[in-house]
Amino acid sequence: MDKQTQAESIAKHSEAIEKIVAELTPETPIPTCPEWTVTDLVGHLGRIYDAALKSLDADPEGTWPPFAEPPADWDGARTWWQERGGEFHERLPDLDPDAPSWVFSPGAERTARFWIDILAHELALHRLDAEYALRGPAARELLTFGYQPEFAAHGISQFLTKMIPSFVSHREPIAVTGTVLIKAEDVGRAWAMRLRPERIPDVTTLDDLDALPAADVVIAGTAEGAYRALWGRPTTAVTSGDASLLHGVRAP
Repeated sequence: MDKQTQAESIAKHSEAIEKIVAELTPETPIPTCPEWTVTDLVGHLGRIYDAALKSLDADPEGTWPPFAEPPADWDGARTWWQERGGEFHERLPDLDPDAPSWVFSPGAERTARFWIDILAHELALHRLDAEYALRGPAARELLTFGYQPEFAAHGISQFLTKMIPSFVSHREPIAVTGTVLIKAEDVGRAWAMRLRPERIPDVTTLDDLDALPAADVVIAGTAEGAYRALWGRPTTAVTSGDASLLHGVRAP
């Protein structure tokens, strides 16, 4: 997606998160991330900002930059998040998406566009987490903020082609064989993913929903529904088939 669209998403969702966090206590649980509190959420966001800033200044062909761990205490985590976020937001308007940058995903283009996209989707999804935290553990309604279909479709592609390769490379290799189909009916698009042991999955984008290949497991719905499903958030998308194949290729 173009930089302007992503920058608008970054601004909108970061402002919403700021407002919500101001209403919560550090110990407030995040229902959509069961092991997290608000302190963990802001620490994670601070780490993403820190990673982006360091990567933009790192050797694109170099090794993993020394990303910092967030402070464990509330005051430290919140201050760090706000400071690193402020630095990224100040830098964003003049940031050339084609400028060289280090990236963590094998095979991804080594440019600043990678981090602009990462921040857009991280903030969009964690805004959802903050909203659920605001409503409390008993909240069951499906919260929506009108993720645009093309934004959600971009998030699906980003997850399949950027995030999964990083999971496989840095966390746990694929140990199964099979095919996964993700279908987003409102954008007329689908993605077929082929899983093979010890390999980064092959992903193919398909534009004819009337001629889709057979698959072992299917995630189907709107672009937003499939986007949420892949990133492990409450969703209207329906998963059918052998869901065990999704282990290791969904957000942890």
